[in-house]
Amino acid sequence: MYNQRHAKMTSNRLSFLIVAMLLFGMAKSQAQVLQEIFSDSTLVALDMLYINDDTFLVEEATYQHIGIYKIRDDGILIDTLIWHTQVDKAELCWTGRLQRFPNGRFGLFYVQVQDSLAQLKSITFDESLNPTTKSYGTKLADWFMDIHHAHEYNTYAILNKDGSVFFSYLPDSLYFGTDQFGHQTKAIRFLKYDSEGTMVAERLFTDSPISNLWWDYSIFPTSDSLGCRFVTVRPNYQFYVFSGYTMNANLDIVLSRFNIYNLTHPLFPESRYFATNPFNGKIYSISPMFMPEWQGEPAVNREIVMTVFNENFTQTNYVWGAEGHENCQVANFKSIDFSPDGTVFMLSRLGDYGGYFLGWVDENGNKLGEIFLEGGQLLYEPISVSCCPSGGCLFSVYFYDTETHEKKGIIYKLTDPLDVDEAHEAGFAVATAYPNPGGNTLNIRTALHDAIVEVFDMNGRLIHRQAITDNTTLIDATGWAEGVYVWKVFSGGKEAETGKWLKCK
Repeated sequence: MYNQRHAKMTSNRLSFLIVAMLLFGMAKSQAQVLQEIFSDSTLVALDMLYINDDTFLVEEATYQHIGIYKIRDDGILIDTLIWHTQVDKAELCWTGRLQRFPNGRFGLFYVQVQDSLAQLKSITFDESLNPTTKSYGTKLADWFMDIHHAHEYNTYAILNKDGSVFFSYLPDSLYFGTDQFGHQTKAIRFLKYDSEGTMVAERLFTDSPISNLWWDYSIFPTSDSLGCRFVTVRPNYQFYVFSGYTMNANLDIVLSRFNIYNLTHPLFPESRYFATNPFNGKIYSISPMFMPEWQGEPAVNREIVMTVFNENFTQTNYVWGAEGHENCQVANFKSIDFSPDGTVFMLSRLGDYGGYFLGWVDENGNKLGEIFLEGGQLLYEPISVSCCPSGGCLFSVYFYDTETHEKKGIIYKLTDPLDVDEAHEAGFAVATAYPNPGGNTLNIRTALHDAIVEVFDMNGRLIHRQAITDNTTLIDATGWAEGVYVWKVFSGGKEAETGKWLKCK
């Protein structure tokens, strides 16, 4: 089920950026500590879900089985459930994320295909991992499945609070094909099942204000957990338009909005992940944005943007993630999760594979902090993020060493505050310079407040000094000679970070 994707990376460094937070009206610098709490050579954590304050579940799947692992907060494996799905030549072709069911059990949905017929099923279990399965409706002859794995990214099952289920997929007879932008379809089929698994409603969605063809879609719950929201992508001349829709419990369209990325248009989110915040009803997305050179504006090549919309799909705020890193993508399985304290965590791939970006914003979309790792010999493919009951989050990656060929799944935990010295002791950097090598602009990225950056040539001569007032400080290096420079960031009267930067033509 997990599609391993590898590519060549350029550098290897774990960069940690301090979170600046207001405490009793005073600016106080803090950071979070990042711990590797679990790793396994065969386990890739598709999703994680806490079942109490110190224990969480991990989902893993192959074409033959679903694996559920019960793990303690300190990384101790407590129990394992392996559910074999390859019975009578049936094949497991899609799995959804872990969810808490209304009856108090935990579980997930999956699609099993046998003799070209697909069926939606669920497996649920209690805290002791005692399993129960259920089949939904009759077998489906038109569920699309092809060698490009379009079904893995265009199949969704939404669990509502009354136990009903919205299931959506691309119908085989209306699938148009694929190109460099994604999978093209003329329709999306929506099915609704009641809590007993009986189909009670059906809709073939073909509405389109532009054309009868679009690339991909995303579906996620409504704030009342009785309907669903979804976003479609359609061509519009040289750009692409994202439209948002809300369906009620009867599969009726009760809201539609054309071009929901109105604040960032004409930037095009080349891949995207949407989610509804269950605590405030708002919609959040993380998207690597793309735009060719247009009307004198420079090109943007898939740089990360975190966005918030209101319940009517009106874009209210957005913030850039790790600027200067091109060819980013959303995480493989679950890119967004929500904490009860209002913090929203978002996970993305950084650059041409091999690195990850984890950012966190408040409920209004204002950035609180971020960490990112730039891959090199070591490849880190981000998979999923999940909030912790005590604050912070878990996130999973697939790790591959291109020289030793070591492979493993890793689960990290982002936890308690620490100061700059403790960050360094943990191996984190609190500031970074990019692009490196660079040209006429040197960018210093840090979340330290009340800080200063100084740049020295190789003779130790101070050539530039500047106050840091934002997460990214731009330094004009136009008149500097080619060569190596040393930059230093000072905070609280002492040196917080230093590094070398190479200027080229």
